[in-house]
Amino acid sequence: MAELARLLGCTVLVGVRVGDAIVFTDLVGEESPSLTFVARTHARRPLYTSAAGKTLLANVPDDDMYRLLDLASPQQAGEVRQFLAELPEIRSRRLAFNRGVTLADAFAVATLLLAPDGSLIAAISAAVDASEADRLDAIGEQLKDITSTTSWAVVSGSGTSTQRSPDGPINSTTWCACMVSDLPARPGVMSG
Repeated sequence: MAELARLLGCTVLVGVRVGDAIVFTDLVGEESPSLTFVARTHARRPLYTSAAGKTLLANVPDDDMYRLLDLASPQQAGEVRQFLAELPEIRSRRLAFNRGVTLADAFAVATLLLAPDGSLIAAISAAVDASEADRLDAIGEQLKDITSTTSWAVVSGSGTSTQRSPDGPINSTTWCACMVSDLPARPGVMSG
């Protein structure tokens, strides 16, 4: 992921669906207080608000998607309507955007990380601050191109593993998606 952040020139986050929410599991790139908080605390956020969550939600079967949207509170009806308005474009472009809506200082674009068999691994986002918001569409296309032509691995570690993340050992509840080229050769890593 560090290589991807360097290529794009921005912060990269990986998020996974956990029930009716998205949880960001990894962050690489420029440290932003709000993005770092979301990624490092693994806070659960509604799927229909973040770019990564919108990408995941747009790619579940419609019955599941509407069931998940029905869980939103009445106060979130505007966000649900906004997601539904964006849904056709998210599905056609394979990109979702958050232009400073969830976090005022963060503009993000997301696409899916897929295994070679087409199964969903996670969503990956590229985030920039407001001064670079005009680059978001181009970053999104580049992100989509790179992720569709790169082999990805899902790494899971146990408490006794010697696998490490930038913040220390990977425990049994931590999953991260890594570009295969970012991984040192070691047994037990599934790659695609």
